[in-house]
Amino acid sequence: MSTVKEIVKLMSDLPEELQAEVRDFARFVKDTRIRRPHGKMKLDWRGALSDMRNDHTSVELQHEILEWRIEAALDGCPSAEAIRRELHAASAGLKLQKRGI
Repeated sequence: MSTVKEIVKLMSDLPEELQAEVRDFARFVKDTRIRRPHGKMKLDWRGALSDMRNDHTSVELQHEILEWRIEAALDGCPSAEAIRRELHAASAGLKLQKRGI
């Protein structure tokens, strides 16, 4: 018996609410495990931070962007302030390390 036929048989023995769960799970597996081809990358953002070129290296900009993303994720988080302090301390340590201090 093929896998599809076996699944159809198993599904027919389940009540509707469990069939819906199996369907949802199958969609989840399809959406997360099967790679879809991506189109060509758009580089329309290229040069957007060129005005910061003389002030920061690309690595510093990457760290800054990461901090922005973390801030957005922490918005409304009850322990956000403690996490911000830890990140600030770690960031300060990296900057000192870069300067050789």
